[in-house]
Amino acid sequence: MGDFLLSSFSLMALIIMLTGALFAISIKKSTENADYKSWLLFYFVGLLLEHSMGFLSGGLHSDIREHTYRYTNTLFNVGYAMTAVSYIQVAYLFPEKTFERERKWLLYITTGYSIIYLAALIWFHFIQDQQGLSSRTYGKFINPLAGLFGGITTVWAVIVYLRKANYYRRHRPKQVAPARLMAICTLFLLIIVYFLRVKV
Repeated sequence: MGDFLLSSFSLMALIIMLTGALFAISIKKSTENADYKSWLLFYFVGLLLEHSMGFLSGGLHSDIREHTYRYTNTLFNVGYAMTAVSYIQVAYLFPEKTFERERKWLLYITTGYSIIYLAALIWFHFIQDQQGLSSRTYGKFINPLAGLFGGITTVWAVIVYLRKANYYRRHRPKQVAPARLMAICTLFLLIIVYFLRVKV
């Protein structure tokens, strides 16, 4: 264990992983019959994979981190793709299923993009033999693909929630508040991530 130290970054990732695991377990055990339940579970599994990279890489010695980066980063991006795909699906299904035909099209589109994105990542890390951690080309190659994917799906989720709030206002007034609340939360998430990216 001399090569691994539970740093503050690893500890933060571990807390997120444990929280995600608890949510996943509670959703799995829940008896509520909701359309978004399976996609929410899929989201939290993706969150576990995503932050497992932070837990592992954050505590490894820099030399070992460099040599294992392609594996931990691939794990991170598999989780990232899972959360992005499921996030937009939850938007269409919470609090009630709406715009079903559109939801299915978005599932095909986001899944297709995820496959292309992960194939490009695997090509970069394993075919081109690029670790990525200290590679100058990594930021130019992968980061724009990830930012585009996450940004578009988050913006789209905001739009979906706002459209649903407008739809519910005319058809199911009791569901307006949850849809609006999710639109606001997703918008704040977008702003926070944007400013964090700017500072980095």
